[in-house]
Amino acid sequence: MNNKDVFSGITEAIFHFLDINEPWRFAVFLIIMAAGISVFEILFRYIKIRFMKFIHTKGYSPENWNLSLFKPSMRLAFFALIIRLTEPLFIISHDQQIILRITEFFILSLSVIFLFY
Repeated sequence: MNNKDVFSGITEAIFHFLDINEPWRFAVFLIIMAAGISVFEILFRYIKIRFMKFIHTKGYSPENWNLSLFKPSMRLAFFALIIRLTEPLFIISHDQQIILRITEFFILSLSVIFLFY
């Protein structure tokens, strides 16, 4: 199997996915994605403020504890989690599910790389 066959298989799976699913499924997916990212941002800011207050009450300098360094990796991991949670919303074949899982794995891998870099 050469690269051209793999690429044509992937594009065929994507077009088949677009033909099967209705537009309202994409709208619901986008709404869930936007709501999930908004909830993550609100939750992260709340935790950051509470953590800074806790560090300040312990007598440490809050400048030494910068939680914003973890935000990109946590955002990517949360994004992959939202993709996994909205997966049942779509009608997908086995090949499309494999492509989606590879995408989730790639996003989680980037998250881990950003976390430890």
